Formats: sequence, structure tokens, C-alpha cells
Amino acid sequence: MWFILIILIGVGGFYMFKMWKSLQEPKDVKDEKFTPYSKEELRIENVGPGGVIQLNTVGPDMEDFDVNIMAKHVYREGGDTWHELEGESGTRKVWIELEEGDELDVSITLRKLKLSDISLNKKELQRIDDDKEGEFTFEGQKYSYDDSGEATFLRHSEQSNAEKVYYWDFESDDEEHMISVEKWEDASYDVSYSEYIKSSQIKVYSLKT
Repeated sequence: MWFILIILIGVGGFYMFKMWKSLQEPKDVKDEKFTPYSKEELRIENVGPGGVIQLNTVGPDMEDFDVNIMAKHVYREGGDTWHELEGESGTRKVWIELEEGDELDVSITLRKLKLSDISLNKKELQRIDDDKEGEFTFEGQKYSYDDSGEATFLRHSEQSNAEKVYYWDFESDDEEHMISVEKWEDASYDVSYSEYIKSSQIKVYSLKT
């Protein structure tokens, strides 16, 4: 009887020690055991549908929020390619654009606008496209013509979902914001007010499910 009691006490002590040791282990070390990706892979350009990221200090209210990525779209123009991540944060939609050049440029759409919000119309856009210059003021900030052209949009990165889109990009004087105008095949216009974000503001939790 005493022998069995000693064994039970010993087994109980062993499991209590293991539990204490687990609690003392740093959180990032424990999480690393269950992360199927290396830190080198956990970059936003590798994120696809089903991935989860966190964005920090975004927008005028310096918000922190998680984004569930629902789709990854592709834009192509000649030899250039850039991507758009479409996601959800709670009940709101989130669009993140990724463009690789000498370095990766990442921007997030803060809200959608109308052409009238930026004092432009179809005729003025055509003039800006012809002259390759133009500017306007939005919420006290001046925006100047940066680029325009025709691209192919591949919804869900699939060639079968290809659609032509004409775009105009305008950059703010402080180089922190951008307003993009897109004209689609059905003649509708999509206007996006975006903010550039740094890699330090992005944390990738998973690339996909």
C-alpha cells in the first residue's frame, strides 16, 4: 500500500513539474513549435486566401486590427505585376495593395470615394492622361499625378477572370497617401483613398489555412 502511494506521489510530482516548466517557457518559443512557417516565409507578399495578418497604427485613429484574407488578385501591365489582398476585419472590407520594385510598397485603402469628392470628372481625367500631369486638393492635402495606364485585372489570380481596367494614381505631397481611380469595362469608376504602411506595421500570423 505504501509502495503504491509513493509511486502515485512521484508521478503527480513529475506532471506538476512539467506543467510549471511549460508556464515558464517564453511565449514566442512555445508558439514557434506550432508555426508551420519560418520567419523568412511569414511575409505579407506570401500571404494568400485563408491567411491572417495584423495591422498596427493604421489611419488617422492609429488603429490596430486583424485581417482575414479572403482573396488575392493580380494586376498585370506589360512586364509589371502587382497584387491586391482582399480581406475582412469584423464587418468591414479591407483592401491591401502590394507592389514590388526596388523595395516592396504596401498600401491599405482607408475608404472609398466618388469622383466628385476629388473634384474630377471623366473629361478632366482624359486631359490628365493626355498631359501626364495634373493635381487636385483633397481634405487640405494636394495630390499630384503619378502614373496612369491600362492593366489586366485577374480576379482571384485566375486568367479565366481577366478584365481590363484603366487607372490613374495620384500621390500626396507628404508621400504618405495615395488616391487611385480605376475605370472598369462596364464604364464604372472606383476611387480609393489609401495610406502607405511600413513592414513594421504588419505582423503575419499565417499564410493560408
